[in-house]
Amino acid sequence: MRLCAQMSMSAISKEINEPDCNLWRVFKYYTSKGIDETIDLETTSRIAVDETATKRGHNYVTIFTDMDSGDVILVEEGRKKDVFKKLYGWLFDKGGLNEAVNKVRSKEVKEMDTLKRTKVYMAKKRK
Repeated sequence: MRLCAQMSMSAISKEINEPDCNLWRVFKYYTSKGIDETIDLETTSRIAVDETATKRGHNYVTIFTDMDSGDVILVEEGRKKDVFKKLYGWLFDKGGLNEAVNKVRSKEVKEMDTLKRTKVYMAKKRK
């Protein structure tokens, strides 16, 4: 794990003669475990999203962070809307931000007529 801060997975793979897919699996496991054990969603009210290329080409990683503390909340491969579905699922599993999201949604609905009845529409669409 210490080598990950200094080298790419492909370089580590060559160095220790282990396929990089195995290294990524271990990296993801320990990263997720570390985040799960340390993140406190009670104090999270704003989430920032950033993406970065993991290597040449179009291999992206999306990083979700707490805007106030700077803590990493979740890291997912890709940069499309599926990444946000994973975030929402993860937050739902953690019981996080439901109340805060509802407050923001209610406030925005009052300010923007185009958002009225969107919660009902979204609930029907999910079924």
